[in-house]
Amino acid sequence: MAHILIVGGHDETFRMIEDLPVELSVFQNSESVTAQQARRAHRLCVFDYRNQTEALGRARALHEFKRIDAVVSFTEHGLMPAA
Repeated sequence: MAHILIVGGHDETFRMIEDLPVELSVFQNSESVTAQQARRAHRLCVFDYRNQTEALGRARALHEFKRIDAVVSFTEHGLMPAA
């Protein structure tokens, strides 16, 4: 099963991927995390992902724990950390 990291995101994104057979890790900030995201994510990391240094460090640690196959973001603030 593919392991996908989503940086940021809204509930509509999570609804679109609800039935995909992927293992999902999510980086989300505290003011945007929702119950739907928490239910769908295998791993939910709540912090200010706009801090690119912290996001990269967490992504590296996550990748060492469970290989990440793809990193995506569907929000403006998540694009640079995802890159």
